[in-house]
Amino acid sequence: MDKPCRIPIFSSGTGGESAALTARRIIQRCDHPAAAESGRIRFRVIELLDRAEALLEAASRCLQATGKMAEAEELLLSAVTAADEAEKLAQALSREEDSNRLVVAAFEVLPEGSELGCPPTEVQVEALIVNASAHADEAQQLADDLPVKNSDDVLQVRIDQVRARVTDLSSQLGQGGNANGSSSA
Repeated sequence: MDKPCRIPIFSSGTGGESAALTARRIIQRCDHPAAAESGRIRFRVIELLDRAEALLEAASRCLQATGKMAEAEELLLSAVTAADEAEKLAQALSREEDSNRLVVAAFEVLPEGSELGCPPTEVQVEALIVNASAHADEAQQLADDLPVKNSDDVLQVRIDQVRARVTDLSSQLGQGGNANGSSSA
């Protein structure tokens, strides 16, 4: 919206019909309402992507926490059977702290209105990922309706990143979480 639309009004008082037709043509060609709607759509796309990314971050941290918890439990059991496993016991405790920290971090980034148990179940983590995917799909539909598309559109790049993360976290969930606790995030 570089400049406002202007309708010339002359004080001569003649040619009223011609002036009305000119005003009508100017109003019909005005692109300000379309630009305002485009701005509202872009804002909603950004809002949906923010929520989708927050859901994915929570799901990622839950998957990391699950992997850390499984690792910690395994090391605690083996520490009982051998004296040289004492060092592994200390590592297990550290991993459990990491797991607890990751669960707390998952709750910190969890969007308002989302639910998560402690510890989170696979079903709850899957629900976070599915919800994030739905937000990305809705964002894509809104972005497709934008009147002006740029080949380097930041929104499309962000939508693609969210979808890739949905795929990655779904794969991790299908493998029973990430055993080493690492993340692509």
